[in-house]
Amino acid sequence: MDNSILRNCGITAMSIDITYNCNFRCRHCFNRSGEHCFGERELTDEELMKIIVEVADIAPRSLCICGGEPLLRKDILIKMGKYYTEKTSGRTSLNMVTNGFLITEEVADELKEAGFRTVQVSLDGASAESHEWIRNQPGSFERAKEALRILVDRGFYVGVACTPSKKNLNEIDEIIKIVEEIGVNEFRMQPLMRMGRAKGMSEFFLDDKEYYKLSTKIKKYAIEKKDKLKIEWGDPIEHLLAMTSRFDLKYAAISAYGEIEISPYIPIVFGNLKKHSLEEYLVAGFREIGKYEFPRKLYKLALSPDLLDISYKGHGLPAPHTGENIDFDLIENNLQKLDMDYIKKYRLEEV
Repeated sequence: MDNSILRNCGITAMSIDITYNCNFRCRHCFNRSGEHCFGERELTDEELMKIIVEVADIAPRSLCICGGEPLLRKDILIKMGKYYTEKTSGRTSLNMVTNGFLITEEVADELKEAGFRTVQVSLDGASAESHEWIRNQPGSFERAKEALRILVDRGFYVGVACTPSKKNLNEIDEIIKIVEEIGVNEFRMQPLMRMGRAKGMSEFFLDDKEYYKLSTKIKKYAIEKKDKLKIEWGDPIEHLLAMTSRFDLKYAAISAYGEIEISPYIPIVFGNLKKHSLEEYLVAGFREIGKYEFPRKLYKLALSPDLLDISYKGHGLPAPHTGENIDFDLIENNLQKLDMDYIKKYRLEEV
Protein backbone atom coordinates (compact mmCIF):
# COMPACT_ATOMS: atom_id res chain seq x y z
CA MET A 1 0.00 0.00 0.00
CA ASP A 2 1.29 3.44 -0.95
CA ASN A 3 0.44 5.36 2.21
CA SER A 4 1.39 8.64 0.53
CA ILE A 5 -1.93 8.57 -1.34
CA LEU A 6 -3.76 8.62 1.99
CA ARG A 7 -1.36 11.02 3.72
CA ASN A 8 -1.52 13.56 0.92
CA CYS A 9 -5.19 13.31 -0.06
CA GLY A 10 -6.12 16.67 1.48
CA ILE A 11 -9.19 15.53 3.43
CA THR A 12 -9.33 17.56 6.65
CA ALA A 13 -12.52 16.32 8.33
CA MET A 14 -14.16 12.90 8.49
CA SER A 15 -16.99 11.17 10.29
CA ILE A 16 -17.61 7.47 10.81
CA ASP A 17 -20.98 6.12 11.88
CA ILE A 18 -20.18 2.88 13.70
CA THR A 19 -23.80 1.84 14.26
CA TYR A 20 -27.38 2.94 13.67
CA ASN A 21 -28.58 1.05 16.72
CA CYS A 22 -29.73 3.40 19.44
CA ASN A 23 -31.20 3.24 22.92
CA PHE A 24 -33.34 6.32 22.14
CA ARG A 25 -36.03 7.02 19.53
CA CYS A 26 -35.68 10.78 19.25
CA ARG A 27 -38.55 12.49 17.47
CA HIS A 28 -36.22 14.59 15.33
CA CYS A 29 -33.55 12.02 14.37
CA PHE A 30 -32.55 12.75 10.78
CA ASN A 31 -31.27 9.22 10.07
CA ARG A 32 -33.98 7.36 12.01
CA SER A 33 -31.45 5.67 14.30
CA GLY A 34 -32.69 2.59 16.08
CA GLU A 35 -35.23 1.49 13.52
CA HIS A 36 -33.52 0.64 10.24
CA CYS A 37 -31.13 -1.71 8.54
CA PHE A 38 -32.63 -1.74 5.02
CA GLY A 39 -31.43 -5.32 4.67
CA GLU A 40 -27.84 -4.10 5.04
CA ARG A 41 -25.20 -5.47 7.39
CA GLU A 42 -23.36 -3.00 9.57
CA LEU A 43 -19.58 -2.99 9.49
CA THR A 44 -17.96 -5.69 11.63
CA ASP A 45 -15.31 -4.90 14.22
CA GLU A 46 -12.66 -6.21 11.81
CA GLU A 47 -13.94 -4.02 8.97
CA LEU A 48 -14.01 -0.96 11.21
CA MET A 49 -10.40 -1.57 12.24
CA LYS A 50 -9.33 -1.81 8.60
CA ILE A 51 -11.02 1.52 7.98
CA ILE A 52 -9.47 3.25 10.99
CA VAL A 53 -6.02 2.11 9.84
CA GLU A 54 -6.51 4.01 6.59
CA VAL A 55 -8.15 7.00 8.27
CA ALA A 56 -5.17 7.24 10.63
CA ASP A 57 -2.89 7.50 7.60
CA ILE A 58 -5.02 10.38 6.32
CA ALA A 59 -4.93 11.97 9.81
CA PRO A 60 -7.70 14.52 9.20
CA ARG A 61 -7.67 17.50 11.53
CA SER A 62 -10.99 16.29 12.93
CA LEU A 63 -12.46 12.79 13.13
CA CYS A 64 -15.90 12.30 14.67
CA ILE A 65 -17.30 8.91 15.65
CA CYS A 66 -21.08 9.03 15.35
CA GLY A 67 -24.20 6.89 15.17
CA GLY A 68 -26.78 5.84 16.29
CA GLU A 69 -25.38 5.67 19.77
CA PRO A 70 -21.64 4.88 19.47
CA LEU A 71 -21.43 3.56 23.04
CA LEU A 72 -23.62 0.61 22.08
CA ARG A 73 -20.43 -0.62 20.38
CA LYS A 74 -18.12 0.58 23.13
CA ASP A 75 -15.46 -2.10 22.77
CA ILE A 76 -14.71 -1.38 19.12
CA LEU A 77 -15.11 2.36 19.76
CA ILE A 78 -12.35 2.23 22.37
CA LYS A 79 -10.17 0.00 20.21
CA MET A 80 -10.50 2.36 17.24
CA GLY A 81 -9.73 5.35 19.44
CA LYS A 82 -6.58 3.81 20.90
CA TYR A 83 -5.23 2.81 17.51
CA TYR A 84 -6.02 6.16 15.93
CA THR A 85 -4.51 8.17 18.78
CA GLU A 86 -1.33 6.10 18.84
CA LYS A 87 -0.92 6.16 15.05
CA THR A 88 -1.46 9.93 14.79
CA SER A 89 0.49 10.69 17.99
CA GLY A 90 -2.58 12.55 19.23
CA ARG A 91 -1.98 15.45 16.85
CA THR A 92 -5.53 15.45 15.47
CA SER A 93 -8.86 15.93 17.21
CA LEU A 94 -10.74 12.69 17.95
CA ASN A 95 -14.35 13.35 18.86
CA MET A 96 -17.62 11.56 19.43
CA VAL A 97 -21.30 12.39 19.85
CA THR A 98 -23.59 10.67 22.34
CA ASN A 99 -26.94 11.06 24.04
CA GLY A 100 -25.05 10.64 27.33
CA PHE A 101 -27.27 7.89 28.74
CA LEU A 102 -24.47 5.31 28.88
CA ILE A 103 -21.76 7.64 30.19
CA THR A 104 -20.44 6.59 33.58
CA GLU A 105 -17.21 7.46 35.35
CA GLU A 106 -15.71 4.19 34.14
CA VAL A 107 -16.79 4.77 30.53
CA ALA A 108 -15.45 8.32 30.61
CA ASP A 109 -12.10 7.03 31.87
CA GLU A 110 -11.97 4.53 29.01
CA LEU A 111 -12.73 7.24 26.46
CA LYS A 112 -10.04 9.47 27.93
CA GLU A 113 -7.48 6.69 27.85
CA ALA A 114 -8.40 5.93 24.23
CA GLY A 115 -7.57 9.49 23.21
CA PHE A 116 -10.96 11.10 22.71
CA ARG A 117 -10.69 14.85 23.17
CA THR A 118 -14.17 16.20 22.53
CA VAL A 119 -17.47 14.62 23.53
CA GLN A 120 -20.76 16.20 22.52
CA VAL A 121 -23.90 15.45 24.51
CA SER A 122 -27.41 16.49 23.49
CA LEU A 123 -29.48 18.59 25.89
CA ASP A 124 -32.80 19.73 24.44
CA GLY A 125 -34.58 21.24 27.40
CA ALA A 126 -34.20 22.84 30.80
CA SER A 127 -36.62 20.33 32.27
CA ALA A 128 -37.24 16.61 32.07
CA GLU A 129 -40.59 17.28 30.42
CA SER A 130 -39.18 19.14 27.42
CA HIS A 131 -35.94 17.17 26.99
CA GLU A 132 -37.56 13.77 27.34
CA TRP A 133 -40.44 14.74 25.06
CA ILE A 134 -38.10 15.01 22.09
CA ARG A 135 -35.70 12.28 23.23
CA ASN A 136 -38.42 9.72 23.94
CA GLN A 137 -36.47 8.25 26.86
CA PRO A 138 -37.58 8.56 30.50
CA GLY A 139 -34.75 9.57 32.81
CA SER A 140 -32.63 10.93 29.97
CA PHE A 141 -32.62 14.54 31.24
CA GLU A 142 -30.85 13.80 34.51
CA ARG A 143 -28.58 11.27 32.80
CA ALA A 144 -27.52 13.86 30.22
CA LYS A 145 -26.65 16.40 32.92
CA GLU A 146 -24.75 13.78 34.91
CA ALA A 147 -22.84 12.76 31.78
CA LEU A 148 -21.83 16.38 31.25
CA ARG A 149 -20.60 16.68 34.84
CA ILE A 150 -18.56 13.49 34.55
CA LEU A 151 -16.98 14.54 31.26
CA VAL A 152 -16.16 18.04 32.50
CA ASP A 153 -14.61 16.56 35.65
CA ARG A 154 -12.31 14.38 33.54
CA GLY A 155 -11.04 17.22 31.41
CA PHE A 156 -12.70 16.55 28.08
CA TYR A 157 -13.58 19.42 25.80
CA VAL A 158 -17.32 19.11 26.34
CA GLY A 159 -19.93 20.31 23.90
CA VAL A 160 -23.69 20.48 24.15
CA ALA A 161 -25.93 20.22 21.11
CA CYS A 162 -29.41 21.69 21.40
CA THR A 163 -32.20 21.62 18.83
CA PRO A 164 -34.78 24.40 19.14
CA SER A 165 -38.48 23.72 18.76
CA LYS A 166 -41.73 25.25 19.92
CA LYS A 167 -41.49 22.84 22.85
CA ASN A 168 -38.28 24.32 24.31
CA LEU A 169 -38.14 27.82 22.79
CA ASN A 170 -38.97 29.49 26.10
CA GLU A 171 -36.29 27.48 27.94
CA ILE A 172 -33.22 28.48 25.92
CA ASP A 173 -31.95 30.96 28.53
CA GLU A 174 -32.29 28.35 31.26
CA ILE A 175 -30.58 25.66 29.15
CA ILE A 176 -27.60 27.95 28.62
CA LYS A 177 -27.53 28.69 32.36
CA ILE A 178 -27.48 24.95 33.13
CA VAL A 179 -24.57 24.13 30.82
CA GLU A 180 -22.64 27.19 32.00
CA GLU A 181 -23.01 26.13 35.63
CA ILE A 182 -21.84 22.60 34.81
CA GLY A 183 -18.74 24.02 33.14
CA VAL A 184 -19.33 22.94 29.56
CA ASN A 185 -16.93 24.38 26.98
CA GLU A 186 -19.25 24.82 24.01
CA PHE A 187 -22.97 25.22 23.35
CA ARG A 188 -24.15 24.68 19.80
CA MET A 189 -27.69 25.31 18.66
CA GLN A 190 -28.65 23.83 15.32
CA PRO A 191 -32.00 24.20 13.53
CA LEU A 192 -34.33 21.25 13.14
CA MET A 193 -33.85 19.45 9.83
CA ARG A 194 -37.05 18.44 8.10
CA MET A 195 -35.95 14.91 7.33
CA GLY A 196 -36.10 11.47 8.90
CA ARG A 197 -38.41 11.28 11.92
CA ALA A 198 -38.56 15.08 12.14
CA LYS A 199 -40.93 15.12 9.18
CA GLY A 200 -43.57 13.92 11.63
CA MET A 201 -43.27 16.92 13.95
CA SER A 202 -43.89 19.83 11.57
CA GLU A 203 -46.15 21.65 14.03
CA PHE A 204 -43.18 22.04 16.39
CA PHE A 205 -40.85 23.72 13.87
CA LEU A 206 -40.09 27.37 14.52
CA ASP A 207 -41.27 29.89 11.96
CA ASP A 208 -38.94 32.40 10.28
CA LYS A 209 -39.65 35.12 12.82
CA GLU A 210 -38.95 32.80 15.74
CA TYR A 211 -35.71 31.58 14.14
CA TYR A 212 -34.57 35.14 13.54
CA LYS A 213 -35.23 36.20 17.13
CA LEU A 214 -33.55 33.07 18.47
CA SER A 215 -30.46 33.39 16.26
CA THR A 216 -30.14 37.03 17.35
CA LYS A 217 -30.33 35.95 21.00
CA ILE A 218 -27.71 33.24 20.49
CA LYS A 219 -25.33 35.66 18.78
CA LYS A 220 -25.78 38.11 21.65
CA TYR A 221 -25.04 35.39 24.19
CA ALA A 222 -21.96 34.40 22.18
CA ILE A 223 -20.52 37.88 22.65
CA GLU A 224 -21.51 38.24 26.30
CA LYS A 225 -20.18 34.85 27.39
CA LYS A 226 -17.19 34.45 25.08
CA ASP A 227 -14.75 34.23 28.00
CA LYS A 228 -16.68 31.43 29.74
CA LEU A 229 -18.62 29.49 27.13
CA LYS A 230 -18.30 29.21 23.37
CA ILE A 231 -21.78 29.64 21.91
CA GLU A 232 -22.60 29.23 18.26
CA TRP A 233 -25.52 29.00 15.90
CA GLY A 234 -24.79 25.90 13.86
CA ASP A 235 -25.50 25.46 10.18
CA PRO A 236 -25.93 21.79 9.15
CA ILE A 237 -25.53 22.64 5.47
CA GLU A 238 -22.37 24.74 5.78
CA HIS A 239 -20.27 21.95 4.26
CA LEU A 240 -22.70 21.70 1.33
CA LEU A 241 -22.51 25.41 0.64
CA ALA A 242 -18.73 25.14 0.62
CA MET A 243 -18.95 22.36 -1.96
CA THR A 244 -20.85 24.59 -4.39
CA SER A 245 -17.85 26.89 -4.65
CA ARG A 246 -14.93 24.44 -4.68
CA PHE A 247 -14.05 21.31 -6.61
CA ASP A 248 -11.77 19.48 -4.15
CA LEU A 249 -13.58 17.72 -1.32
CA LYS A 250 -12.27 18.33 2.19
CA TYR A 251 -14.85 16.18 4.01
CA ALA A 252 -15.73 12.50 3.80
CA ALA A 253 -18.36 10.49 5.67
CA ILE A 254 -18.49 6.73 6.16
CA SER A 255 -21.82 5.12 7.04
CA ALA A 256 -22.29 2.19 9.40
CA TYR A 257 -22.88 0.07 6.29
CA GLY A 258 -19.48 1.05 4.84
CA GLU A 259 -20.80 3.53 2.29
CA ILE A 260 -18.63 6.50 1.33
CA GLU A 261 -20.57 9.76 1.30
CA ILE A 262 -19.92 13.42 0.61
CA SER A 263 -22.61 14.36 3.14
CA PRO A 264 -24.93 12.42 5.45
CA TYR A 265 -27.76 14.60 4.12
CA ILE A 266 -27.36 13.88 0.40
CA PRO A 267 -28.73 10.50 -0.85
CA ILE A 268 -25.80 9.47 -3.03
CA VAL A 269 -22.93 7.12 -2.14
CA PHE A 270 -19.72 6.66 -4.08
CA GLY A 271 -18.65 3.21 -3.01
CA ASN A 272 -18.56 0.76 -0.15
CA LEU A 273 -15.56 -0.06 2.02
CA LYS A 274 -16.75 -3.65 2.34
CA LYS A 275 -15.77 -4.03 -1.33
CA HIS A 276 -12.75 -1.79 -1.82
CA SER A 277 -10.32 0.17 0.32
CA LEU A 278 -10.46 3.89 1.02
CA GLU A 279 -7.19 4.28 -0.85
CA GLU A 280 -8.69 2.66 -3.95
CA TYR A 281 -11.63 5.07 -3.90
CA LEU A 282 -9.29 8.04 -3.56
CA VAL A 283 -7.34 6.81 -6.58
CA ALA A 284 -10.65 6.39 -8.43
CA GLY A 285 -11.40 10.08 -7.98
CA PHE A 286 -13.36 10.59 -4.74
CA ARG A 287 -11.87 14.02 -4.03
CA GLU A 288 -12.64 15.18 -7.57
CA ILE A 289 -16.38 14.49 -7.30
CA GLY A 290 -16.99 18.19 -6.72
CA LYS A 291 -16.07 19.07 -10.29
CA TYR A 292 -18.98 17.06 -11.66
CA GLU A 293 -22.21 18.89 -12.28
CA PHE A 294 -24.62 16.26 -10.93
CA PRO A 295 -23.46 16.29 -7.27
CA ARG A 296 -23.14 20.08 -7.42
CA LYS A 297 -26.77 20.27 -8.49
CA LEU A 298 -27.71 18.11 -5.51
CA TYR A 299 -25.91 20.52 -3.16
CA LYS A 300 -27.85 23.43 -4.61
CA LEU A 301 -31.16 21.69 -3.96
CA ALA A 302 -30.40 21.61 -0.22
CA LEU A 303 -31.00 25.32 0.27
CA SER A 304 -31.68 25.33 4.01
CA PRO A 305 -32.09 22.99 6.99
CA ASP A 306 -35.83 23.12 6.34
CA LEU A 307 -35.32 21.93 2.75
CA LEU A 308 -32.68 19.24 3.25
CA ASP A 309 -34.88 16.34 2.14
CA ILE A 310 -34.36 16.89 -1.56
CA SER A 311 -36.76 14.09 -2.46
CA TYR A 312 -39.51 16.71 -2.18
CA LYS A 313 -38.18 18.71 -5.11
CA GLY A 314 -40.07 16.74 -7.75
CA HIS A 315 -36.99 15.31 -9.48
CA GLY A 316 -37.54 11.68 -8.54
CA LEU A 317 -34.64 11.73 -6.06
CA PRO A 318 -34.73 9.35 -3.08
CA ALA A 319 -35.02 10.60 0.49
CA PRO A 320 -31.86 10.21 2.62
CA HIS A 321 -31.64 7.29 5.05
CA THR A 322 -34.42 5.23 3.49
CA GLY A 323 -32.19 2.53 1.99
CA GLU A 324 -32.73 3.93 -1.50
CA ASN A 325 -29.53 5.90 -2.01
CA ILE A 326 -28.25 6.64 -5.49
CA ASP A 327 -25.40 4.13 -5.68
CA PHE A 328 -22.56 5.32 -7.88
CA ASP A 329 -19.49 3.22 -7.11
CA LEU A 330 -16.46 5.13 -8.40
CA ILE A 331 -14.56 1.93 -9.12
CA GLU A 332 -17.37 0.12 -10.88
CA ASN A 333 -18.73 3.05 -12.93
CA ASN A 334 -17.48 5.48 -15.54
CA LEU A 335 -17.25 8.88 -13.88
CA GLN A 336 -18.49 10.60 -17.03
CA LYS A 337 -21.88 8.93 -16.51
CA LEU A 338 -22.20 10.83 -13.24
CA ASP A 339 -23.17 13.85 -15.29
CA MET A 340 -24.65 12.64 -18.55
CA ASP A 341 -26.83 9.79 -17.31
CA TYR A 342 -27.85 11.08 -13.90
CA ILE A 343 -28.71 14.68 -14.77
CA LYS A 344 -31.07 13.36 -17.44
CA LYS A 345 -32.48 10.59 -15.24
CA TYR A 346 -33.36 12.96 -12.39
CA ARG A 347 -34.41 15.85 -14.64
CA LEU A 348 -31.86 18.27 -13.20
CA GLU A 349 -31.06 20.16 -16.40
CA GLU A 350 -32.52 23.41 -15.07
CA VAL A 351 -31.17 23.28 -11.52
